[in-house]
Amino acid sequence: MKKNNHHNNSNNQVRPKKLMFLGAVVNVFEWYEFSVFIYLSAVMGYVFWGTDGIKGILFTLSVFMTSYCARPLGAWYFGRLSKKLGAGRVLNLTLWLMAVPTVLIGLMPTYQAVGIFATLELVILRFMQGFAVGGELPVGSVFMFESSDNKRSGFIISFVSAGSITGLLLGSGVAAALVGFLSQDDLYAWGWRVPFLLGIPMALFIFKIRMAIHREFSTNTVKPKEIANDKPLAKANRVFLWGVGIALIGALQVQLYTLFVWLPTYNNVFLDYLPVHAKTINTLAMVALVAGILIVGYSSQRLGTWLLLKAGFLANALVTIPGFYILIMYAPNIEAIIIAYGVFVVSASLSFGTIVKTLCDLAPPYERALMVCITYTWGSAFFGGVTPWLSMMVVTQTNFLWFPALWITLSALLAWVIMKYVEKRADMKTHEELPVVDKI
Repeated sequence: MKKNNHHNNSNNQVRPKKLMFLGAVVNVFEWYEFSVFIYLSAVMGYVFWGTDGIKGILFTLSVFMTSYCARPLGAWYFGRLSKKLGAGRVLNLTLWLMAVPTVLIGLMPTYQAVGIFATLELVILRFMQGFAVGGELPVGSVFMFESSDNKRSGFIISFVSAGSITGLLLGSGVAAALVGFLSQDDLYAWGWRVPFLLGIPMALFIFKIRMAIHREFSTNTVKPKEIANDKPLAKANRVFLWGVGIALIGALQVQLYTLFVWLPTYNNVFLDYLPVHAKTINTLAMVALVAGILIVGYSSQRLGTWLLLKAGFLANALVTIPGFYILIMYAPNIEAIIIAYGVFVVSASLSFGTIVKTLCDLAPPYERALMVCITYTWGSAFFGGVTPWLSMMVVTQTNFLWFPALWITLSALLAWVIMKYVEKRADMKTHEELPVVDKI
């Protein structure tokens, strides 16, 4: 079988250290801004809808879900645009389409000042951000994939996922600091504006880094006809490929948005953990998760991304319910939340550290940017954006505290079964194993 030399051309390679640094920061802003909105969900509900408590949280989660509806549109548009302009230019464009609405949200009048107009303006700005995000992580991932050499690509691309979690980490840290150091009156009066206005220096810093990388390399130099693709699955039906990608991303998004975005709200509202404890421990857990992702990315160079991703979904299915048992039965014991997060971080590291490389491996070279954009954003829209709202609604209406654990477990099991089917289908069609597949 021929070797995949999708990045054998040395002229197209950026130095690994620069790529790692780019991967670490390329999506930080996107995830920071989106996570802050959720971590301050009760405050945002009051500021832009005039109600607090569970109703305010549900409003915030509804707006969050609405913004995800724009992601598939952005994915389609920026995926096609990146084929014409190159990923570097598209990443700079999406950065500013994210940054400007973020700053405007921080400067907006509140519901108490202008009524329903504040709500409408928030929904419009969030929709614009969702459209821009459709091209952020997917295009950045393809940029990293096609810029790195094959031997170290698993480790280098894991910095994309690590950078995303770093954005969540910053958002969680800022939210924890605001809750811990400001009075409730100050937080509701002006403190909520701070994380959005911090988007100005953050966007400028990331823009400078992206411009430096773009001057050195443009993905336009990698042409589909130069790429020898030996992956049998890449010859399969396009709809099948997209379906596999959406299912894998969907399971990952359910895990991510439940355990590391919505869980602090769950712990505080339903299990009576103190807000500062819930947010601080969530922040520390994501520090460990970043390290775990990089370790898994490095290990994938020997063990294979496919095997580790499949192991991650299986582990996720096996440990989530025990983790929630600890959270629920021993609440609000601070040791319980620490142990539960430790369990979640281990299983999450396996899947988060390998998913981006797996998506790029599955995609045919001639439409890699478009396919990664579509599978990632559709999976995010159908599962990631809905999960916090769905979990909050079900638990609020039924008081069934185990729903998040069952939702994660079922989605992880489905992803694992799909990966097993992909292995079987590849063998049936080609009588040989996929290069990215290492069977357990």
